[in-house]
Amino acid sequence: MTPFEKHAWFNLGVLILALGLIGPTVVLVEGNWYLMPFCLLGLWTLGPIFYNKESLIDERAQAIQRQATRIAIWCYWLLFILAGFIAWLLCRSLETIPPFVIPLLVFGGFGLFVLIHAGSTIVLHRLENWYAGH
Repeated sequence: MTPFEKHAWFNLGVLILALGLIGPTVVLVEGNWYLMPFCLLGLWTLGPIFYNKESLIDERAQAIQRQATRIAIWCYWLLFILAGFIAWLLCRSLETIPPFVIPLLVFGGFGLFVLIHAGSTIVLHRLENWYAGH
C-alpha cells in the first residue's frame, strides 16, 4: 500500500467520524449544531505522518494523485453549483437564505471533495496494480 493510499484511508476515516457525530450533536447541542463535528476535520493535518522520509514517491503515484485531484475538483464544482441552485429554488420565496445553508454548502462540498479524492485515489491505485498484474 502506497503512502497516498494510507493517507486516503485516513481521510475517509476522519470524514466518517465527523459525519457520524452530526446526528448526536443535533440532539445534544442547540444553535450551531452543524459546525460542531467539523472541528474534527482538523485531524486531517495529521495526514503527513503517513509519508516516511525514506519512501520515494514515483511519477506513477504523482500522476494518480493529479488525476484523483482533477476528478474531485470537477465533481466538487459540479455539485457545488447544483447545490447552490437547489438552495436558491428552495429558498426563493424567503427574503433571505437561512444562515445554516452557506456553511453546509462549504463544509459539505469540502467533505465531498475529500470523499471523492480519497475514493478515486484508492480506486486508481488498485486499478493500476490490477493492470500491472500485482
